[in-house]
Amino acid sequence: MRFITLIIFILFAAPSYAQFISQEFRLADTGTVHVQLSDNATNGCWTNLRETREYAEEKLRSKGAKISSEPRLGDHDYRFSVSVTAYRTGGGCVAAVQIQLYTSRFLPNLNGQMIFYIAEVGFSNRLISGYPKANEAVLDYVKEFIDKLK
Repeated sequence: MRFITLIIFILFAAPSYAQFISQEFRLADTGTVHVQLSDNATNGCWTNLRETREYAEEKLRSKGAKISSEPRLGDHDYRFSVSVTAYRTGGGCVAAVQIQLYTSRFLPNLNGQMIFYIAEVGFSNRLISGYPKANEAVLDYVKEFIDKLK
């Protein structure tokens, strides 16, 4: 268990909070946005996945995004990803929360070979601890991230 704590600390401690969001990006200019959740939490540290998905979809929709139930690889199609890796300790849950907004597609390289590319519009990494669950913190981070999008 200490090994897992060390790994999470190393990945997210420097800095324990990092965020970048492109100021040129506009949600209204997207084709679609698919909300994708990655649950790597154990022992009930993150239990409101459905609420998180619905909240993110509604917030994105209110800013002009067209929500897709399936990920797409077309022009102007994006993914809003929320990933939580968490475990329980005696003092509550320790969680690494990563939020990303990105697009991906296959494009030809100089030799004509099709290469898979990912272009990130924004990201946020957080490390939290001491909460009984990460639920409220994850919702707060999703809100904060989307509020900074135009």
